[in-house]
Amino acid sequence: MTQIPDDFGFQADHGTLRQMARRLLAERAPLSRTRELCERGGDDEGHAFDSGLYQDMVGLCWVGLDIDAARGGMGMGALTLSLLLEQMGRVLLPSPFLACSLAARALATVTEPRTAIDDDDEEEDESGEGDDSEPSTLDRIIGGDCIATVALSEPGRGAAGLALDYAHVQTSAAVDGDDTLVLRGEKNHVMWGTEADLVLVPARLRDEQRLGWIAVPLPCEGVEVSPEIGIDPTRRTARLRFDGARLPATALVADADDAERISRELLARGLTMVAAEVCGALEGVLELTATYAKERLQFGKPIGAFQAVKHPIVDVMVDVELARSLAYAAAAAIDAGVDDDEQLQLARMAKVKACEAYHHAAGRGVQLHGGFGFTYDCDVHFHVKRALFARATLGDATLHRRALAAALFDGDTRRAALAVVERGGLTLSM
Repeated sequence: MTQIPDDFGFQADHGTLRQMARRLLAERAPLSRTRELCERGGDDEGHAFDSGLYQDMVGLCWVGLDIDAARGGMGMGALTLSLLLEQMGRVLLPSPFLACSLAARALATVTEPRTAIDDDDEEEDESGEGDDSEPSTLDRIIGGDCIATVALSEPGRGAAGLALDYAHVQTSAAVDGDDTLVLRGEKNHVMWGTEADLVLVPARLRDEQRLGWIAVPLPCEGVEVSPEIGIDPTRRTARLRFDGARLPATALVADADDAERISRELLARGLTMVAAEVCGALEGVLELTATYAKERLQFGKPIGAFQAVKHPIVDVMVDVELARSLAYAAAAAIDAGVDDDEQLQLARMAKVKACEAYHHAAGRGVQLHGGFGFTYDCDVHFHVKRALFARATLGDATLHRRALAAALFDGDTRRAALAVVERGGLTLSM
C-alpha cells in the first residue's frame, strides 16, 4: 500500500520556490493592487486580472507545473503547485491560474506522451525544416496563449451544485451525422468563464449513455456566456447556456473510463488546490490582523498586548497550521499515487477545514479591527468575501462531511454520523 511521506515529500527546492513566489507576488500583487483591479474592473488590457503578471507567471513555467514533462509540463507534482497557490491566496490574487491548471491537468490525463521523435520534429520545426503543425490545446494553455477553465457545476443540483459524473450531469451532447456534436444544457459558477478562450464541459453522450468531456471554444455560436454577480470581487464566474451548439467530433476529448477518471481527478485536485489557496488567505488575514493589533494603541499600549486580543489571534495561528497540514497531506497523497478514495477523502477534509478556519479568521479580523473593520477602507473585507466564496466553491461543508461520513463509517455509526452532519455538528479532521 502506498504511503504518504512523513515530511509530505518536501525538498530544499520547495522552500526556494515558495520564497521566490512570495517575493514576486508581494511586489507585483499586494492587496493595494487587488483593490485597484477591483475598483477599475480590470487592467489596462481589458482583462479582469493582471494579464501582465499572468504572462510573467507563464514565463516562469508555473502553468503546467504539475504536468508531466513528457506532456509539455514541468513534472513537479501537486505539492509544488499547492505551494504556489498558497502564496497566491495570501495576497488574494485575482487570476485564472487555478482554472487553467485544472483544465491543463484534465487534458494531460488524455494526452499522449511526447516521444523522442516528437522532440526531433520540434527541433526541425524551429529550424524551418519541419511541418507547420499547430501547437496542441494543452501546449497553448501551458504557453499562456489560451485561458481555459472547467465547468463543474450545474443549476438545480442543490447548494453543492457539483455535476461531475453521469448520474448528476444533465447537459447532453447528441451526435448529428458522423462528425458533429450538438450540445444542450447549462453550467453555472464557471471560474473565469467570461475571460476564457476554452471551457471543458462534462456532458451526457446521449446515444451511448455515458459521460464525455467536451472542449468548447469561446466565443462559440449557440453558447451564451453571462457573468454572474458574486460576493467576491476578486473572483469572476459565469453561467454558460448551450443551446444547440454544434461542435466537431474532435471536440470530444474523453469519454467512458477516461471521462470518469478526469472527473475523479479534477474533484480531488480541485479541492486540494482550493484548500491550499485558502490556507494562504488564512495566513494573509492573520498577518493583517496581527499587524493592526501591534500598531493600534489603547490605554497607552498596543491592543495586541491584551489577552482578549492575543488569544484569538493565536487560535487563528493554530488553525492555519492545522489547515495547512491537511492541504499538504492531500497534495502529497496525489503525488504518492495513493488510492483514489483516500485522495478524495483527504481533499475533502482539507477543503472543509481550511474554509471553516478561514471564515472564522476573517470574522475575527473584522472584530479585532474594531469599527474600522466594518469599513470599505479596511482590507479585511476582501477576506470576508473570499471566505464566503471559498466555502461554496466545489461543494459546501455539508456535502463533503456527508460524503466522508458515508465513506468512513458503517452501519449504525454511519447513520448516526449522517444525522449529526445534517444538524451541522460533525467535524472530521486528521
